[in-house]
Amino acid sequence: MKKLIFLLGLLLLSAVVPAMAGNGQSGELESLWLLAPLVLGITLDPASIAGLYKSFNTIFNEAMAAAQPQYQRIAMEVPSSTAINVYPWLGAWPKMREWLGDRQVHKLEAFDWQIVNKTWEGTIEIPVESVEDDQYGIWRPVVAGQGTLVRLHPDDLVFGLLNDGFTLKGYDGKTFFATDHKSGSNKATAALSFAAGGSYAVAKATLDRVKDSQGNPLFSGAERDILVVGPELDEKARIGLNSDYISVSGGSTQDNPWKNSADLVKSPKITSATAWFLLRPFAGLLPVIFQMRRQPRFIGPGEPGIEHYRIMKNKLIYGVDGRWNAGYGLHQLAYGSTGAV
Repeated sequence: MKKLIFLLGLLLLSAVVPAMAGNGQSGELESLWLLAPLVLGITLDPASIAGLYKSFNTIFNEAMAAAQPQYQRIAMEVPSSTAINVYPWLGAWPKMREWLGDRQVHKLEAFDWQIVNKTWEGTIEIPVESVEDDQYGIWRPVVAGQGTLVRLHPDDLVFGLLNDGFTLKGYDGKTFFATDHKSGSNKATAALSFAAGGSYAVAKATLDRVKDSQGNPLFSGAERDILVVGPELDEKARIGLNSDYISVSGGSTQDNPWKNSADLVKSPKITSATAWFLLRPFAGLLPVIFQMRRQPRFIGPGEPGIEHYRIMKNKLIYGVDGRWNAGYGLHQLAYGSTGAV
């Protein structure tokens, strides 16, 4: 089609230019040559740039909607309206008591735990020639891939916090997984095992025994736990949570008490081949927090409200940006093992 337009343009110019030159119309001749790119159909104009943006924006948002992040399974999402969210975590919830006399007001231990929002961006550039040559199709998967990666970015942050929980500190000033929390230890080194008396049983019992700052058991024991592993432990975790029997000493078996005792989350974002984590949601809380300040947005030339082209070095620049962050919540809701022993 472009070749046809090109030939028609040349025929038009070859017919008109000699006549105009012969009549001394040099100014008109110069103007006609300047219009040649439009005749040949290779000039970017506001309408085509706007259409391209609309198409890319649709592709980006469709890819975001189709992506399947897992962070919401282990982190509670909290809206944010400021640069910093402050979480005044309380050291205890007061136990119910018979009301005799005046109310007993508990002075609860409080911690001002802050999570600072960060601004994130991802940017791609498309050569102008690609648009001029109608090579739209080759950029479609690039834009879609950007949308997918943006949607999965919270996974990087949330699962990264589990990875780093043995070294980074939580709200009480100790590492998130530690042996000396006031509520008790939530750190181990044992490999994942569903055998009788194995590490999984120890983890369940440890969470059951978690106490608040007043020495009261925090959980009822009926909560539904979440087991988080990397790809290397996926098979073992599935067998342990779904098998009818487990191994016991002497090579025999017994009914599996841990069948269907937790939900399984397998994520390649868990970097250790041996580490595993048991999480316990409680009262709508999860041990990791993801806070959203501003949803990701796709921007670029042709965006409504932007009348100029964003062309740098003969390239069209498209980008996405947003504001969010993740941080630790209550360590009482999590148990982590390096699995190194």
